[in-house]
Amino acid sequence: MLSYDEALARILSQVPVLNAVNVSVGSSLGAVLWEDIAALVDLPPFANSQMDGYACIADDTGGASPELPAALRIAPGESAAGRASAHVLQPGEVLPISTGARLPQGADAIVMIEDTRPGRDAGFVEILAQSAPGQYIRPASEDAKRGETVVPAGAIMTPGAIAMASAAGHSCIQVVRRPRVAIIATGDELAAPGTALAAGQIYESNTFMLAALINQARADCVACETASDSAESLNAAFDKAGQAGADVIVSSGGVSVGGHDLVKDVFAQRGDVDFWRVAVRPGKPFAFGRWDRRFFFGLPGNPASSMVTFELFVRPALRRLAGHSQLVRSVRTATLAEPISHQPGRRSFLRAITRYELGRFLSTPAGSQGSHLIGPLVSANSLIILPEEVACLDAGALVQAMLLREVD
Repeated sequence: MLSYDEALARILSQVPVLNAVNVSVGSSLGAVLWEDIAALVDLPPFANSQMDGYACIADDTGGASPELPAALRIAPGESAAGRASAHVLQPGEVLPISTGARLPQGADAIVMIEDTRPGRDAGFVEILAQSAPGQYIRPASEDAKRGETVVPAGAIMTPGAIAMASAAGHSCIQVVRRPRVAIIATGDELAAPGTALAAGQIYESNTFMLAALINQARADCVACETASDSAESLNAAFDKAGQAGADVIVSSGGVSVGGHDLVKDVFAQRGDVDFWRVAVRPGKPFAFGRWDRRFFFGLPGNPASSMVTFELFVRPALRRLAGHSQLVRSVRTATLAEPISHQPGRRSFLRAITRYELGRFLSTPAGSQGSHLIGPLVSANSLIILPEEVACLDAGALVQAMLLREVD
């Protein structure tokens, strides 16, 4: 039986980065950039005003104050955003200008409108503060020069990166393709939510949970099947996953040692099961394999086990496929808020509530740790990691907590 570290390393050693695809910049959020984005223009492409006011020649404002204002002639027209003025500013002149508007030729400073008042004579304005060359001017290419890399390959497309790519003149970019994932839930006992339950049946929930986890990992769910505990039904579900073009197949249930646990054997007829069983709790009956270029993850059917093993093994693989460098969730050192006991031998991942308080992280188990229980998954925002050799820990002990979402 493989350890957690051995199993994860074995999976990641086989998982490649997917190919590149062209996408619109606006739909690239969260994707990993395949190649450098270079500026197609200078950013900004021209010197422009930082303020609403007047473009001026700084020397014309020397010594200006409210008591001794500089009276300057207002040139005809204005420079507005998107409508640059062709006027060449002459000594003794100012030109009305808007924020973002192109600096007119001859000007070397901006006087903001708050530092002016109407002149005593028509066509004049009084400047109430001395300006310096370059004041309130945004220089051309201040952000980037044409041809300069503005977002490097490997970067995650954040809202800021999207803004930069767009401003640099790009409508489409190349990013790593999102993984395509098929889900197969197995079990004769499963019924669709909203239908009547027959004797011995339960409502199926794992496909909904796994689809949400897949979406959270920024992959696409391309097929979702529920199969009965029969080779015929399982083969049909695997066929549909293949037809959907899945890069990854994730099943839940049917990977243990019971007489109805057929998933591994059925999959082995078309692919190779690389390993089965990992020394983790919950989730020991976990399988990993390959079918041509597809990767197979056989998760346990109990909801907590299915969620935990997805986080531990499937999510890092999806992240690798999508080109990310950060594959596993962030781990923080936390203080236990209450004592816990642990059966040594396997690394345990306790569903937990972690909060940040008084300069430290505090972690508390989120209720009972039964692998069949869904309730603790509602409030859990982390997994407390207990090493294989630990038997029990007192309140106040330091532990490692894997964060599943932001901690308040």
